[in-house]
Amino acid sequence: MNDELTVSFDVDARQWQDRWFNSIRAWKVERSATGGAPSVATMTNASTPPPLPTSTPEFTQGDANDDLPF
Repeated sequence: MNDELTVSFDVDARQWQDRWFNSIRAWKVERSATGGAPSVATMTNASTPPPLPTSTPEFTQGDANDDLPF
């Protein structure tokens, strides 16, 4: 945990029925060469949970034709 990583990935875009879909695939994950502990600014206290949201997001039905192919 809190290790710096170098991630190599491929980005792919494809068209399906006049819409474009993107895929991002990580193919290589390595520990950073610098190693060591992260800076104090990036460290978090694992015993403190994140704050709860103050409001509930509103969801709309949207257009029936605006549907994903899966």
